[in-house]
Amino acid sequence: MDSYIAAQSSQFEDIWQVSETDWPPASIEDAYLEEMCWTTLNRANSAVGEALSSLTREMSDRWPDHIYYARATFHLTIFGIGEPAGTSELKTITSCLDEALREADPIYVEVLGINVLKSTVIAQAFDQNGALRRLVSTAQEKLSEEGIDLSSEIGLHTSLWWLSIARLKENADREMLQFVRDRRELAIGRMDISKVEIVETDGLFSPAKTSVLFTFESSRGTSDRQAHL
Repeated sequence: MDSYIAAQSSQFEDIWQVSETDWPPASIEDAYLEEMCWTTLNRANSAVGEALSSLTREMSDRWPDHIYYARATFHLTIFGIGEPAGTSELKTITSCLDEALREADPIYVEVLGINVLKSTVIAQAFDQNGALRRLVSTAQEKLSEEGIDLSSEIGLHTSLWWLSIARLKENADREMLQFVRDRRELAIGRMDISKVEIVETDGLFSPAKTSVLFTFESSRGTSDRQAHL
């Protein structure tokens, strides 16, 4: 499993090298952040949430012109689903995820270090035992059997996961880059992923625009789901 952790670390390092080379990043468009989507996620626990809040408080004090996620909005995206679709497709997605969770081993990640992915400051989440990767792979296979292809929406989430903490606007300075560089190995905390949600939300996970569609409470061999429609 050490080789698996090393592979994730290498991918995150590649992302960092691109960010350093291309700094400052292009600002994300406001229209993109306003688009609604469906996604599957796990919310940050209290310890991780507080550690991330400490980071964003310091960042917002020093660089107030960027966009920072609030404590209640920190989450790990398991995989994206895309634009909201119909009830029938949601039912299929829910069923496939439910089956995948029933087959999943216990999932936990270590949140370690921050990084910059395009114009987003992220906290890196390391899948410790491969269970998160297997969950996504299993769900993707089951969805494909039902004629639903989410490969473009899932993207990097076949091998990497993170929690977004800030969206950078234009002209992020080099002091911001150094701030991230100094915290590339920052220990943030552990997350056990036993509660999974399917939500409809915007690009900032804004509380006023976020609706929980389904909640799954999972353990090996079981998955209790609750609809919120």
